[in-house]
Amino acid sequence: MSVPVWLMITIFVAVDAVVVGAIVYAVRSQVWGPFVRDHAMTDPPTDPGPIAWSAKLGIWNAGLTFRVTADERAIHLTPAVIGSLLRLSAASIPWDAVGVKKVGRRYITLRVGMDEIVLPAAGLAGVLAVDGDNA
Repeated sequence: MSVPVWLMITIFVAVDAVVVGAIVYAVRSQVWGPFVRDHAMTDPPTDPGPIAWSAKLGIWNAGLTFRVTADERAIHLTPAVIGSLLRLSAASIPWDAVGVKKVGRRYITLRVGMDEIVLPAAGLAGVLAVDGDNA
């Protein structure tokens, strides 16, 4: 007695939907939620300069999830392709809350409270050079 193919495909798709839903829930409630609660975007960026489409927040590699920009007041994280699908909110991190933890050839690690954000060095180096008192 064999199991029909349509039943196996249906079970596979249902299990995958549950797993993806659990991952989305975990990202929104455990990783991004507490971070945005502390750094909700109140004012949109003024003439932001693009830094990156990719970043790492803690252990979460957030490529194409949000767009990172900066101005004289803050680093701004606005939802990009994946972030919009996950319905993530925008965040602004004021420069006085940002500390530079490590500067490498390719990446710069920033400390924001208890969180770490890793950004490409090529984009952020110009902003830190202009706003060097924050480094």
